[in-house]
Amino acid sequence: MREARCSLIVPVHNGSRWLSAALRSAAEQSRPPDEIVVIDDGSTDDSARIAESVPGTIVIRQENAGPAAARNRGVASSSGDLIAFLDADDLLPRDKLRTQISYLTDHPDVGGVLGRQELIVEPGVNLPAWASGGDLDFVARGQIPPASIVLHRRVWDAVGPLDTALRVGEDTDWLLRAGDLGIKVVSLDDIVLIRRLHGANLTYDDDGIRHGFTQALKARLNRKRARSSLVSVVIPLHNQADVVSEAVASALCQTPTAVEVVVVDDGSTDHGLAMLAPLGVRTIAQSHGGSSAARNRGFAATSGPFVAFLDADDRMTAGRLSAQLAALEQHPEWGGVYGDVTEFVSGDPVIGQRFPRAPRPARLAGSFLFRAETWAAVGPLGEDIPRGEFIDWMARAEDLGVVFGHTPGVVLERRLHPGNGGVRQDDAGYPRVLKDILDRRRNATARGSG
Repeated sequence: MREARCSLIVPVHNGSRWLSAALRSAAEQSRPPDEIVVIDDGSTDDSARIAESVPGTIVIRQENAGPAAARNRGVASSSGDLIAFLDADDLLPRDKLRTQISYLTDHPDVGGVLGRQELIVEPGVNLPAWASGGDLDFVARGQIPPASIVLHRRVWDAVGPLDTALRVGEDTDWLLRAGDLGIKVVSLDDIVLIRRLHGANLTYDDDGIRHGFTQALKARLNRKRARSSLVSVVIPLHNQADVVSEAVASALCQTPTAVEVVVVDDGSTDHGLAMLAPLGVRTIAQSHGGSSAARNRGFAATSGPFVAFLDADDRMTAGRLSAQLAALEQHPEWGGVYGDVTEFVSGDPVIGQRFPRAPRPARLAGSFLFRAETWAAVGPLGEDIPRGEFIDWMARAEDLGVVFGHTPGVVLERRLHPGNGGVRQDDAGYPRVLKDILDRRRNATARGSG
């Protein structure tokens, strides 16, 4: 496997006094970053020019929007598998990236690594309130700042960006959200950040710190309250390690809905579950039995009152589950609700020419949100049906009088690639399913008339 690439994100706002030293500490790493992305957040000094003078540095200018927005822009503009951060007025110890990246490599179940900081106090500058009254060495080495983190990009995608409404405490809020998703973040005793205190740091804003921390805790409480509307997303997986993290991230990012993700590995041989270890999702491994068996196994392991299914190569659209939950709340007579579906091409541009489909309503397993009690009443998918098992399930549900509703809006992005059954035009099994449905209904009619 290739070595993971690391992107270092450096937000700066009028930091020309310190930026050169910060970037030099990054370039002199014993394990240098593979790319450095500097986001100039509306500076009126020479910050952007200084960054542009460093060879190989990617510099992006934007209107002033705050540190959270700058970091988000930096991550979105980067390409590394791993993400690290550095404020323009801080420094990196020489072995920072080597230490943290090595730990992530040796511990694939860990999503992010924090470390301790060392403080540099400029002459004539008082300590901030949080550090006053204590031994400086103890305070410095006892603090583990969120900005010291190195993490997997797929973890960032799963947790989502920093909250731009918070100018202070947005990193703490992010870590709390990661914890709520079960993502494992560890702290090392190593010094991985040299933090410069110069009196103008945001860390001196006592009111801002209190407000940010309060807002982060309030948001966490709201997420816990949302657990009563927990949606379980079941993802069957078979040899799709290259794309499954996209599917999982699209499910975990369904805010403000509380989501549990259950991935059932159906006898994969490509180590797809290893890709998911840092995301904190629930995983189940079974011998290869097909997607129906995997979905049935996944549903049996869920705990929420609502369930959705997602293929490992597809993606949920943002806000999809919240909209579907609202529809089910408005229509208690519905056993499930489906939405519109669109496609995107992956791996073979010719496929896109064969399937030029606009968004459309589609009663696919992946476009529905079901009440768990409805799914349980209808029963599991037919595991002996080679294709069309969901058509059979829907027919059984309708025979029981279950009503399904539709709400407009795209809820599912289907990936078109050479392995899709629809692309292969693999329709074997459909005639049998339709015959079984007709036979079952004829027999039911005969029994009723008799």
